Amino acid sequence: MNTIRWRTRAVVGLLMVCLTLLCTLALFRSVAHEDRLEFTRKGKLHRLPSVHQSEETAKHAIDVKTETRSQLVERLVEPEQHAERVQTSIPKTATAVETEQTGRQETKVVSAKPGKVNSHQGSDTAVVTSKENNYVGNGDEVKLHFLKDHVFKLNIEEKMMNFEKFPSPLDEDAFLLAVQVHDRKEYFEHFIASLRTVRNIERSVVVVSHDYYSPEMDRLVASIDVCKVIQIFYPYNLQIYSDKFPGQDPNDCPREISRELAKKSGCKNADYPDQFGHYREAKFTMTKHHWWWKVNHIFDHMRLTQRFNGYVMFLEEDHFLAPDFLHVAKLIADAKPRICPNCQFIGMGNYDKITSYQGIGNAVKAVAWESGKFNMGFAMNRQGWNEIRKCNTMFCNFDDYNWDWTLQSLGKRCLNKPIGILVVRASRVFHIGQCGVHHKQKLGAVTSSFQCNAASTVSLHSRTLKNNELYLFPGSVVLIGSSVVTFTGRLTNPQSYGGWGDVRDHKLCESYVNNSYTLS
Repeated sequence: MNTIRWRTRAVVGLLMVCLTLLCTLALFRSVAHEDRLEFTRKGKLHRLPSVHQSEETAKHAIDVKTETRSQLVERLVEPEQHAERVQTSIPKTATAVETEQTGRQETKVVSAKPGKVNSHQGSDTAVVTSKENNYVGNGDEVKLHFLKDHVFKLNIEEKMMNFEKFPSPLDEDAFLLAVQVHDRKEYFEHFIASLRTVRNIERSVVVVSHDYYSPEMDRLVASIDVCKVIQIFYPYNLQIYSDKFPGQDPNDCPREISRELAKKSGCKNADYPDQFGHYREAKFTMTKHHWWWKVNHIFDHMRLTQRFNGYVMFLEEDHFLAPDFLHVAKLIADAKPRICPNCQFIGMGNYDKITSYQGIGNAVKAVAWESGKFNMGFAMNRQGWNEIRKCNTMFCNFDDYNWDWTLQSLGKRCLNKPIGILVVRASRVFHIGQCGVHHKQKLGAVTSSFQCNAASTVSLHSRTLKNNELYLFPGSVVLIGSSVVTFTGRLTNPQSYGGWGDVRDHKLCESYVNNSYTLS
């Protein structure tokens, strides 16, 4: 009997010990969980979602408080101000944030001068860095992973600003304006100012295609309030890939090194100089990459354009538009099947220094497309793009880092016919960018013979338009000369000028047709 009583007490005691241990363990896990939450809030631990995670998993991976994406962007923007909270922060953008005091949503712009910002589906593009604080390429793999994922999500989401204000769909008679931008803020300000003067702009959709992020450019995009706007980002830009291909890998060959020395040194691309023996420079190759990716993405990879057979107009941040820009573009688009059915493009700009539109305000001509004459403000529809897209391999292997010179070469080398364009005689698009890839002057710089000043150039073109108001908004367009387009001059034997000899550039470029390329 005593033995049974002793055993019973032993079992009860053991159960009490186990129960105590379980309670202690539960309490420890609870405290540890709270510590981990606080640890995360203070920014010492910040797990970022992968594009391969489920939506639910990604939502909680960002923060256990389930903060909104825009709140995350704001929290990650200013590393100097938020270093105690987030160790892996990135530059700030214009974004919608919830204000605790009022509970309403408002748009805040940080790290940028105050300006008019559209609050509808506010800009959500904190993608890379500023030049002053290069936070990319510093070995922070977590941060780079986030940036790549963010750009990927931005491109597939296609967030449309101002849709509530302009809810009409993109119909076949409207134009999609594809604006390629970098970081030239002053030029882009003038572009947007001219966009506001364009009649019927509210029917269009502006797709701003970036290859560089800055808060100022983001603020300017958010200020566009006269039409619907979508932002896309070239995903292989030099801010994300600052120290490896397609950026400038430190183990790549220097431009001027000989092939013999390059092979001895063991630099990565020793076998792939261009036709002149020079090696690639990423700052020059990126523009061609961006342009070809952008065209492929807009025509073939955006939901917006899946059923759109209208015209995509190609513009850049340093262009300035006339008030009748879209009016005349519509006249030309309607007339093209009748007066130049074989033309692939319509054109709204040229570099002729014409001061009087009298007698030519409604004139158009059918000619072969040339890069140095018609590379601004030209448009093609899906039929024209389908022809150009067939030349993907030739475009991507042509040894010239200029997209427009490469495009010009396709007529002879690929299509076996000129690329025709029906273009205005009196320009409705003006180039104000006297500073850029092919100009050594800096914005605002003055030399003995040249002033690199956007405002003075805009003033000149504005006076031209003001003096020719009587000849704007014509009722129809009139063809000058023949509608037969032929090869002339240098188009008969297109030459390339190098800078595009690396097979890595070729492969990446060719992949844009089907989005098949993957970079680590």
